[in-house]
Amino acid sequence: MQEKPSYITIGDRQVPLWCDIFVLNEIQEKYGSIGTFERRLIGVPEDAEKDWKGIRKEQSIAAIIFALELMIQEGYKKADMLEGCATSHEDPKALLMDIDIPFSDLSDIVHETYKRCFQSKK
Repeated sequence: MQEKPSYITIGDRQVPLWCDIFVLNEIQEKYGSIGTFERRLIGVPEDAEKDWKGIRKEQSIAAIIFALELMIQEGYKKADMLEGCATSHEDPKALLMDIDIPFSDLSDIVHETYKRCFQSKK
């Protein structure tokens, strides 16, 4: 069974989110490593030890927006592939203008989608 994208509600629309190797590649190019990105996404200081529990600072809005745009683009591609057709979609930047979700919740949504990349597929 092929995995389906997760969805986020933006305005009155259900928008697909998908994280794959292409998204990870873009993240690595921008942040130098996916670990650095993840730390910024969830608000962990760069010098924190491996156990991140209880260590928090403010999440990076730039990391959230960067990842959301990529995940929306890939989400549309994935949804089109599963449906067997290509349709036109709104620009991710334009969609982000309608988000009314607190940034800490957005960070959690992006992080959950990101973590799916690393789960073994059965």
